[in-house]
Amino acid sequence: MPKSQSIDPRLVSPGLAAFETLRAESEPWLAECYVPPADFELMAGASSAVVFGAAGSGKTALYDRLRNVLMPTDQLPARLVCEWVPTVRSSTTASSDTAVADWNQILRELAIALVQHVARWPAGYRQAKDWAKGTLYWLAHHSLARELKPIISEHSAGISPTGKAALRDLAQGKANSFLDNASAKGVEAELVKALGEIGLSGVCVLVGPESFAGLTAPAQNLVAFLSTLSFFETDSFAFKFIFPAHFEPLLSAAGAMSTRRIAMHYLHWQPDELTFIVEERLRLASAGRVSQLSEVCQDDRLIEWLSRVGGESPRGWLEQARPLVAHYLQRLKLGRSSSITVAEWQKIRADKPPRLTLDLENDEVTAGYRVVDLRERKVEMVLLKYLYQNRGHVCTRDELYHKAYYPALYPDGRLDGKDLLNEYRDVIDTAIWRLRQEIEPDPKRPLFVVTRKGEGLELKNAW
Repeated sequence: MPKSQSIDPRLVSPGLAAFETLRAESEPWLAECYVPPADFELMAGASSAVVFGAAGSGKTALYDRLRNVLMPTDQLPARLVCEWVPTVRSSTTASSDTAVADWNQILRELAIALVQHVARWPAGYRQAKDWAKGTLYWLAHHSLARELKPIISEHSAGISPTGKAALRDLAQGKANSFLDNASAKGVEAELVKALGEIGLSGVCVLVGPESFAGLTAPAQNLVAFLSTLSFFETDSFAFKFIFPAHFEPLLSAAGAMSTRRIAMHYLHWQPDELTFIVEERLRLASAGRVSQLSEVCQDDRLIEWLSRVGGESPRGWLEQARPLVAHYLQRLKLGRSSSITVAEWQKIRADKPPRLTLDLENDEVTAGYRVVDLRERKVEMVLLKYLYQNRGHVCTRDELYHKAYYPALYPDGRLDGKDLLNEYRDVIDTAIWRLRQEIEPDPKRPLFVVTRKGEGLELKNAW
């Protein structure tokens, strides 16, 4: 992993807020601590790309970083970049019609991006050849129509005289009328050539994860768009999509995906990368005073614990590390720099425990942010379900045996001649031990399946 860099002295440290919001759009300091995925350069490269990521994997942060890299504010960008939010359309609409509608939306966003670019970087446009100006004029007038003048007026405020002159040229030029009847492929080609004349190597269309918030499956028009191969024939006209992970099964069969015209990437994080993400936030939260988790806590199993509750999710690791960081930052405020002891850390995590969730319908178990696969653990799953359905109740071993274990393993009521009634304690204890090995962050100090001495077992911290 890259080494930590010093913090920009002009930046005010967000303190614990570096671990609190965990939403990129409300983290103005994100660039100071962002850790890109290993294949970020490929994601941001010239080719069209799709990135799939689960909840909490950093999709919004990735999109924010891509936008900053591809749309720099302090230098001429390499390409004309726009953001597109696909409209969700009915599945009954014809695929060809939806693809055309989406294409027209994209052209509109590119036209607005063109106005912004010409206002900010007018020299290239003013020096361009007439045929190139004609293509760009066509894009602006064809896609914006009556909106063009108000948009140009809006972007004329506070810019240089050269910028204002360039926008007047864009508003009053002459269009290459042959583009009115050109195919999408033809428009792409002409637009890329014209942009080359003003110093840009092509087009990039960004589609962020917020476009798909709340959708359980991709809309049909999106599948249709990704199946229209003519949109993805050249790297000079590239798309960058960031999708929820559960979209993959339906989208992977779309034409552009199945023919590998779009490169597919996945937001998967390794423990060392996740550790570095936490430590970069720690560095920022402490204003550079500390940048290693080993300086904060004496528990040499801290990383293992974070892995057991955070899974492969940056959000999970940051959320579960937050109580520890909060206590340490408070120490720094009080003038103490000693690290937190193992006993103190055990109390902190007991006071702010992770949560266990169980989807009874799909037999899906999540401990904190870590997905636990119990499909091959029938006995353990049976006991966990029973404890879950009886949350708030202490279950005796006798109860677990006769009401959960026995009926599930012997639904016909027979034990094939074996009498195990006197052995149920060992049977249940062994199964509970195995269950804890699977779901507990620290099986020796359980936070979920808790023993009530002399009474039985209770499921705690479960939703």
